Amino acid sequence: MTQLTPNAVPTLHNRQNPDGFEPWVQVIDLKKIVSASGKGGDRYRLVLSDGQYYMSGMLSTQLSSTLEDGSLAVNYFIRLKDYVGNTVQNRKILIVLGIADIQPGYERVGAPESIDKAGGAPAAAPVTTTHHHAPAPSLYQAPPAPAYQAAAPQSTYLPHQSTAPQAAAPRNPYQKTTTPVKNHAPVVREDPGIRVSGIASLNPYSGGRWTIKARVTARSPVKNWTNARGQGKLCSVDLLDAKGGEIRATLFNDAVDAFYDRLIPNGIFYFSGGKIKMANRKFSAINNDYEVTFDTSSDI
Repeated sequence: MTQLTPNAVPTLHNRQNPDGFEPWVQVIDLKKIVSASGKGGDRYRLVLSDGQYYMSGMLSTQLSSTLEDGSLAVNYFIRLKDYVGNTVQNRKILIVLGIADIQPGYERVGAPESIDKAGGAPAAAPVTTTHHHAPAPSLYQAPPAPAYQAAAPQSTYLPHQSTAPQAAAPRNPYQKTTTPVKNHAPVVREDPGIRVSGIASLNPYSGGRWTIKARVTARSPVKNWTNARGQGKLCSVDLLDAKGGEIRATLFNDAVDAFYDRLIPNGIFYFSGGKIKMANRKFSAINNDYEVTFDTSSDI
């Protein structure tokens, strides 16, 4: 039996999640969002329900494989492990960074309504659904999730940080031999001697005196190019900070040699000395009007 966590959606929506809050929710809709460039970087929008209310979310790029290999589908149940909230076009969404467990489901539970239309009202009693099968080992038993630790709660949401002991996970009849989802970088606490800016505060007028602390959520392959001025190479990385701000960073030539191998996905780094410019939205699905370029004079 899988029990949806009561009040899960209102709790996530109103950022009242306590430490160790790892709710069971149902994925009642999935939609692929193709990048504007059409060259990879596709993301998935999902709708999460607790049986009474639902809210929108985005699946982080490192979890896209769970859909592509069939491990996750509409009406499946997931236990959230690591997540962060964000606001897009005045709507609160949840960015899912880690999944602790997945259970198959075959029909929608309850008749949930939009939490945005309900004004964040608390949910009622828990809703349950029963699977008629014998138990089997769980597919996704992830290790304790790391989280960002912000100096002050200034964003729409605070990122989730799991500190509670892990209970025994529900058992999955559809056990696969795939490796459990492990998409968590080590916990890195902010140095009190470093003044960290939020990604959302960066703009072309910020100057070069800023430092951000962010997780690398995606890294492109190195691309080589040739034009009338010569040859070169570039790569890009997508960055997400503790306040839910995200931005795409691009590195060229010597900067690729200096930083590419270091910037592994899920790694958390301090960045400074980049140049902020307007983003070309045709080539980026990142929710930011700006992008940043790092060179060999930048500090990472």
